[in-house]
Amino acid sequence: MKICITGQPGSGKSAAMQYIKEAGYNTFIADEYVHSIYKANKPGYLAIKKAFGPKYVTSKEVNRKVLGSLVFNNKLALKKLNKIMNPLIKSAILKLPKNKTWFIELATYIFYPQDFANVFDKVLFIFSQQNFKKNSQSKKFSYLKKIPTIFVDKPKKTSSSIFNIDNRISSDPIINVDIFVNNSKNKKFLKNNILKICKKINQHIIK
Repeated sequence: MKICITGQPGSGKSAAMQYIKEAGYNTFIADEYVHSIYKANKPGYLAIKKAFGPKYVTSKEVNRKVLGSLVFNNKLALKKLNKIMNPLIKSAILKLPKNKTWFIELATYIFYPQDFANVFDKVLFIFSQQNFKKNSQSKKFSYLKKIPTIFVDKPKKTSSSIFNIDNRISSDPIINVDIFVNNSKNKKFLKNNILKICKKINQHIIK
């Protein structure tokens, strides 16, 4: 089983993944995988060099600072980058052992769900607009503040920590979210909720 952990920047995805990892569950973090294939002559490195030019790589790895300066100030460049990297990420996810449950952090899913169609068994969305506003990276992703989160169907409470909803991040695309986690309180609240959900998923209570 593959569970996608997603949400807007600053929502608490990284903290949630840390709690999941510490609890002994299998985790895959897309950003870490991307960093690994940004090394010289790895698939990501070669793809970036070909698509954006030699200015964006060094002899050792992709120059993430220079590339970041481009894509976080240019929506078209960011879209181009995701269209290059998403297939590589998808391929890596599909190669994960199928006889285990995997919790997979994938921030880009909320913008390109179609690139990961039929990959995940469940999608878990972490939301905290308050934390996003306070997050140190909010300036980098400032244009995301204009993207509304609208519940297409009103969240129906099924337990103290689990909500089943359809979630619209923007008018296009609509993403279907199986589990909604509100991270608007504190770290302890998030940790308790995330681990309850993981336990239920691992015990196949949530199917």
